[in-house]
Amino acid sequence: MKWFGIALSILLTLTIVIYTLLFTPFGNGIVKPIIEKRLNASLQTKAVVETFALDMSSFDLKIALTPSNLITASGTYSPFSQSVDAVYTIAFEKMSELEAFLERKSQGKIHINGTAKGDALEMKIVGDSDIASSQTHYDLTLKDFNPATVIATVDNAQLDELLALAGEKAYANANVSLQTDIKGIDVKNFDGDISFLVKKGMVDTALMRRDFNITLPQTQFGAKVVSKLQGDSVDYAATVQSNLLTLSSQGRLIAAPLSMDLNYDLNIKELALLRPLTNAPLRGAFATQGHVKGDEAALNILGTSDIAGSDSRYDITLAHFKPSKVLATVKNAKLSKLLYLAGETMYAEADVNLNVDLSNLDPENLQGSAKLDISNGTVFSKAMKRSYGIALPKTNFNTQFNADLKGKEIDYTLSLLSNLAQINSKGSFEPATLKSDIVYDLNIKELALFKPLTNAPIRGPFATSGQIRGDKKAMQIQGRSDIAKSETTYDIALKEMQPHKLRAQIKNARLEKLIFMAGQPNFANGELNGDIKLDDLNPDNLRGNVDVSIAKASFNKKVLKRDYKIDVPKTTFTSDISAKLAGRDIKYRASFVSDLAKINSKGTVQPKTLAMDLDLKLAISRLELLKPITKAPLRGAFELSATAKGDEKSLNVDGRAKIAGADADFNAKLESFAPRSIKAKIANMQLSKILYMVEQPHYADGLLHVDANIDDARKGKLSGKILSSVTKGRVDTKTVEKAFEFKAMPKTTFTAKAVSILSKNTIDTKINVDSNLAKLKVKQARFNVDKASLHADYRAEIPDLDKLYFATQRHLKGAVTVSGELSKAKDLDFTAHSKLFGGKIDARLHNDDLHADMKKLNTLGMLKMLMYPEIFDSALNGKLDYNLAKKSGKFYAKTTNGHFTKNQMLDLVKQYGKTDLYKENFVSTFRSRIQQENIYTDLDMRSNKSSIIGKKIYLNSKTKQIDAKLDIIANNNPLKVQLKGNVNKPKVTIDASKLIERELKKEAGKQINKLLKGLFK
Repeated sequence: MKWFGIALSILLTLTIVIYTLLFTPFGNGIVKPIIEKRLNASLQTKAVVETFALDMSSFDLKIALTPSNLITASGTYSPFSQSVDAVYTIAFEKMSELEAFLERKSQGKIHINGTAKGDALEMKIVGDSDIASSQTHYDLTLKDFNPATVIATVDNAQLDELLALAGEKAYANANVSLQTDIKGIDVKNFDGDISFLVKKGMVDTALMRRDFNITLPQTQFGAKVVSKLQGDSVDYAATVQSNLLTLSSQGRLIAAPLSMDLNYDLNIKELALLRPLTNAPLRGAFATQGHVKGDEAALNILGTSDIAGSDSRYDITLAHFKPSKVLATVKNAKLSKLLYLAGETMYAEADVNLNVDLSNLDPENLQGSAKLDISNGTVFSKAMKRSYGIALPKTNFNTQFNADLKGKEIDYTLSLLSNLAQINSKGSFEPATLKSDIVYDLNIKELALFKPLTNAPIRGPFATSGQIRGDKKAMQIQGRSDIAKSETTYDIALKEMQPHKLRAQIKNARLEKLIFMAGQPNFANGELNGDIKLDDLNPDNLRGNVDVSIAKASFNKKVLKRDYKIDVPKTTFTSDISAKLAGRDIKYRASFVSDLAKINSKGTVQPKTLAMDLDLKLAISRLELLKPITKAPLRGAFELSATAKGDEKSLNVDGRAKIAGADADFNAKLESFAPRSIKAKIANMQLSKILYMVEQPHYADGLLHVDANIDDARKGKLSGKILSSVTKGRVDTKTVEKAFEFKAMPKTTFTAKAVSILSKNTIDTKINVDSNLAKLKVKQARFNVDKASLHADYRAEIPDLDKLYFATQRHLKGAVTVSGELSKAKDLDFTAHSKLFGGKIDARLHNDDLHADMKKLNTLGMLKMLMYPEIFDSALNGKLDYNLAKKSGKFYAKTTNGHFTKNQMLDLVKQYGKTDLYKENFVSTFRSRIQQENIYTDLDMRSNKSSIIGKKIYLNSKTKQIDAKLDIIANNNPLKVQLKGNVNKPKVTIDASKLIERELKKEAGKQINKLLKGLFK
């Protein structure tokens, strides 16, 4: 009894403790954080249990998975009968906050509410939801806590919202409905119906184009699936329809053990729609239909297709859903359609036939055969030219490939025949070990055919034959070739499929054919021989010898002149290269000897580190020979001797060059093969030879001196100074006259000095040019290296304008000083300012647009400079707008307080017309339109009593032709003057009948005529 009392006491104590912990507010407070902690550990969330109330008959629970996503449940229960009567609500307002819990992205919201009532034997769960904006109702019956019946309806769920909930973009939208009425869920005794309907589907074509680069037409779709569950089987019928594809299938599925008997019919109007799934550039239409029957152990797929216009059939057997047998035939498929389906250019047409019979697909024991026959092939020359830039003649081809699979080994024969290439190969190999015994014979009549594969500008014929023996560990390739009409043999040893050793001999290869094969004009011909022996091709341990020589060679004069505009004499040359590879080092010696250039170099190079110690001597008698390589318009002689020591990190180059009749000493330090510092000094370089070298006319003679000391040549960190000058400068007047159509240019001498300071990303230069014609000063010309922009000021002084007669073809008096600024970045801007004739001229050029303002210019000064009779004194204001490219513009000017000075014509007017125009003050306007060389001017001069008017006065600045009519009214007496012909000697016609007495008309006319003609001499 004592022990019974003790046990009863312990049991009673435990009961009180359990009751206190589970069914009292105090206990709920203790249990609540424990539940919260375990909930978060299980769901990996930061959930908060906001409400937890549990007593012996009821409960109340509220859990916030996140602040916006809540689960609530409350009701009554009986722990003894295991019955419950509860209501629950799931309110997920922000699915995006549940990504950590869901382990994927999700957008949108879900609301679910319902009731659960019953006990362990039978419980009923009924509820509603608005998932994806649908009207959803569900009614579930659980027996022994297992689903017994399921009745559910989902009406008009929105597909875009379902996709968002699943973390996908809204690539399409549709109305989705589902009806389920299942009375039995036992896999051996199904009973019920399920129907699924998609209506009004629409693909978002803009999103498909943006995300997958697929351009689709407006695409609608729908789907319907109806299934009947009865016993252990499911009978179904399904259709999917859109304007791009249709799919229909019907049949029977048995769940356990899984088996099926069904038909399918698929018709895809545009394969590009499936690119997000296939990740392949497929396009075009595809259709297939067939029958599937069997179970997991043996499933047979029997079908047909008209792919690429063919009659195709396939019979595939799967064991545990893995292919075990394949029988397939493709009859008369069109190659052009296959190329189109694969997203390739349709550059050929042919009939394609394929037979595949594989009785075992185990990689360790392949059994079967495959035969490919491509016949009646034709290459589309226009497509090859358009897509690959290859011009081919009419090309036909046929291909046959036969393979017999025998366990681990495959025996094959391959034959490709065309009028451009022939390939024959046969042998055997093992895919797993690559054990091979293969012979090959390749004869390509036009290498350009393979440009789409090689991506190189190769061309011409190529032939080789040989044998391949070995396996993945060690393989030998031995062959011979007649490349470039040579006798070439090669022997290549591979280890682990990587080249290990190489032996090659090239005998009597024609240099001109090698150049042609490389896609270049045949600018040279000769004989090339080579002997290559490499015992180790490991880049870190190269070992062997390479000897290559070119003999009996000469340049092709016609080709150089035709293709490169280079005129060279008959030139022969030889070249030798010898290299010894010893581990990391390559010791070499190279020479090139010709009548035009000699190059000798020797030294040591490490290919991996690019460490080097080299000597180079170069003597070129004609730089223009290198134009195919330099692409620069250079000519003349050039000599260079230099040494280079260092590696990629730091390389020092010292040298001396003889160029343009002078010696240039230089030192350059390079880092990563980019200049770090540069020092160079050039003295007494002949300007005429520099001009010749850069293919410019002999504009001038003189001596150029350059002293450059650039401490830092790195971009953005420039530092240094460059001094340059030209002394004893003399213009070759005959050359300049011929080049610029000048006449009688005077003897012109000049000197020039420039100082350039390099700082960070700018180069500031001061320039002084002094000649007997003009002086030019630039205080600062700043060039920004990063922006490739230039800004400079200038001041030009011309002390005697008449010395410019050779250019202006007009005698001028006086001097002029012009100053301004020039800037060039994206746009060109140029300004010019000058004080002339008591006033000033301000001009601005923006790209091709010129604008000039003239203020208070004295006309007497202008006439004096132009060496015209100084007959009119006034103040002129005007402006010019002119486009240099179009050679057109407008000029407007106005003069005020104008009066005539003493001249014969007005003396005659005063004498015979009794009118004194000297006392008149004139206001004048000039309006001119400039169209190319044609200038049309309206002249209007008026005073209180008189006027001089001319309409559309025509002047051709190129032909110097003038056509002008002037109406002069002097104190109400008219005078008409017409000028026509060459401006230097026009025909002047005067009508003075009303101004001058008839008897004096003849003499006065002679005087006026003489005066006007003098104005245009």
